[in-house]
Amino acid sequence: MLFNTAQLVAGLLLAGEATAQLTKPLINPPFGELGPVLQSRLRTPQYTVNKWPWGLIPLRCRAVAEQENYTPYDIEVYDVTYSDCPTKWVLCRHNQSPTSPAQFFDRVGRLPVGFRDYLRHFILLPSRGATHAYTYSDLGDAIILGDGHGSNAQTLYVHEIAHTVDWHHNRASTTQGWLNAYNAASAVSDDYARRNQAENFAQETVIAMYDSVVTPNGIPGVNSGWQQIAPMYQYIKNLLGDKIQRIDSKVCTRNVGIPLWDTTVCMGPAARDSGNCPGVSARDLERTQGGYNETVTENPEALVK
Repeated sequence: MLFNTAQLVAGLLLAGEATAQLTKPLINPPFGELGPVLQSRLRTPQYTVNKWPWGLIPLRCRAVAEQENYTPYDIEVYDVTYSDCPTKWVLCRHNQSPTSPAQFFDRVGRLPVGFRDYLRHFILLPSRGATHAYTYSDLGDAIILGDGHGSNAQTLYVHEIAHTVDWHHNRASTTQGWLNAYNAASAVSDDYARRNQAENFAQETVIAMYDSVVTPNGIPGVNSGWQQIAPMYQYIKNLLGDKIQRIDSKVCTRNVGIPLWDTTVCMGPAARDSGNCPGVSARDLERTQGGYNETVTENPEALVK
């Protein structure tokens, strides 16, 4: 299994082909966990961390916290600058997330930098039930509630960002090229991939990355039925190229059609009234009061849960 689908709660808001239930059988034999080996073969570059002062928060991070019934006052915000990119990533973590800050920075950093380019904000929250995750794929905001499946978490980080990669490659999972690859395959990778083509594409991106970085044997080394799904993961390898390869000399572009970060706002009235929102404009102070409905910047079709 790429990750524990029995523990993942998810849904999808996309139109057309991407939402149709798939009918192909599951690969035989089934996959075991890919995350531990994938994580070990990916490299975390050196990085520096700057924690934001309490009171300020990116608008998306505040909106998601409120949407999930958590207070924004419990969100920690970090600027993380990896050595392969001069531009920071802004990461948000609830102080009760089961993933530690160090684990969080490490898992994001292990994403190949050309793939990490498709991330704007990553947001970690606790879960009141099973681990679940979703992505605003047009703007590159990924959210995980829960532990991310523990030792297999790296696959979920890849899966969520793969939705943004899909969106910014002309919604690749809806294209004829992808459908041809799917039709040429005789199975799908797991039960979660069978939900629809968007999830199938994201799961096959995990497999394509594994095949690219776990050399020399890749996917054939862990599943004797690899030919059943090979047309799909080979399609993604051809589409994404070095974006899913470990190339230690590669550097970021941060030029893939998504903004670098969202507007900075106050966590809420208590932060504003205590003077902890310096530099936040009057307009954005008003947005702070407006809650989630003030954050309708994404295409509704881009929300993939």
